[in-house]
Amino acid sequence: RMLTDPKADELGHSFAAQWFSTRLIGNRIRLDPIDNPWCTDSLMAAMREETAMFFVSLLRDNRPISDLVGANYTYMNEELARTLYRMDGIEGETMRRVALNNPNRGGILSQPAVLTVTSSHFDTSPIKRGIFVLDQLLGTPPPPPPPDAGEISEKIEQIEGLSYREKLALHSSDASCRACHAQIDPFGFALENFDYFGRWRDFYGRRQEIDNSAQLASGARFSGPSGLKEFLLAGRHEEMVRQATQKLLAYALGRQLEFYDEPAIREIESKLEAD
Repeated sequence: RMLTDPKADELGHSFAAQWFSTRLIGNRIRLDPIDNPWCTDSLMAAMREETAMFFVSLLRDNRPISDLVGANYTYMNEELARTLYRMDGIEGETMRRVALNNPNRGGILSQPAVLTVTSSHFDTSPIKRGIFVLDQLLGTPPPPPPPDAGEISEKIEQIEGLSYREKLALHSSDASCRACHAQIDPFGFALENFDYFGRWRDFYGRRQEIDNSAQLASGARFSGPSGLKEFLLAGRHEEMVRQATQKLLAYALGRQLEFYDEPAIREIESKLEAD
């Protein structure tokens, strides 16, 4: 009864927007409308709304937590479909549910709002996207970087002919950097086909083909968004369940979770596993 009430939409506009940082779209994250006339306020509103409506649909339809990553549908209107998804046949300003037949689309990791907040200005960031998967989706944040880690050096940045992936490999060649980057970067590399606003691409520019293959320190391999989703659903499902449980519980209680909340978390997880 409570979920069918329109007030439950706030779980998407507030809770999900906080969890996935999508409320930054159109506020802290926006492009110059003069140089980028396609990046309108209405487009950015649709981006935020897509994630909000998608999350609430999981609750209202009593979908499994795995659909957070593996769902085969999303919500969009004509502008969002045409500009970022590059899909035809969707008309009007109204957001509506749309089935997705592309295995690389579907789920939170392929939504433009999430892909944008995990990018840098006019460029993707495998590091930010990798940290998002580990921290926000799995609840297993990597350790903080060492004090002297810094950004990619100007010397490496100016090497022509190298992809960002190759430059990042040079940057992380130091042993103190390599340990963390081996955990983080593969998740981001798998999402490199999505540009800084979530549009699909096969090349950097016009010539350099994107390498979306990934290998974790454990030896696990996957390629592209579809491969990443399959890996998460097969091998990291329990972590996704725990993270969703903890995020919702903290939101419901209005406070940070403490060690003494562990019994409640385990009880909720056991009930989820049974249903």
